[in-house]
Amino acid sequence: MLRLYRVVFVCLIAALATPATAATSEPDAFLKDFADRAIASLTEEGVQDQQLAQRFGELLEEGFDIPQISQFVTARYWRGASDEQKEAFYNAFRGYLIQRFLPLFDEYKGQEFETGQVRSDAGEEDVSWVTIEIDVGQSGQQAQTEWKVKNTGDSGFKIQDVKAEGTSMAITLRDEFQTFMRRKGGLDGLIEALQRQAEKAGVATTN
Repeated sequence: MLRLYRVVFVCLIAALATPATAATSEPDAFLKDFADRAIASLTEEGVQDQQLAQRFGELLEEGFDIPQISQFVTARYWRGASDEQKEAFYNAFRGYLIQRFLPLFDEYKGQEFETGQVRSDAGEEDVSWVTIEIDVGQSGQQAQTEWKVKNTGDSGFKIQDVKAEGTSMAITLRDEFQTFMRRKGGLDGLIEALQRQAEKAGVATTN
């Protein structure tokens, strides 16, 4: 799991380091434009940790389909949840993602990457997969990732998943969360656990 997180994160930061493009009518152009603004915001010198966490949270909401991902990773527990539980999970999950990924920015060393094929999803309308390859080792070892990007219409594109080394981040989180919920108190138990992890790192989990 840790290996998957690190590969996905390095590829994310590499994507974020690409030059912005003038148009964002294509999913790969969206990734480049979003990335350019994100890297500028999150690598600014002299910014306090709390402000970086706030910026990272805003970028998550802007570029990632957190509501859809929240529903996917909680599966049947989401369908039976109240509106209050859904809101609590959304906030706790957002905080979990911030505390899990933001510290890994220190590991980015300017790795080179290149974008590849953009293909349409066979089962979902307005969904594309964008291939990104990146050097992850000193010997030129490369990792290939695929980014699931949905065209949401007026609100633009949103990232819904990342596959690294053939493994889906969304499915990995879903399996991890499902196991936890079966053993430790369902959705409420998961919300409490994610809140503790985020708040221990100083990340707020309430609006």
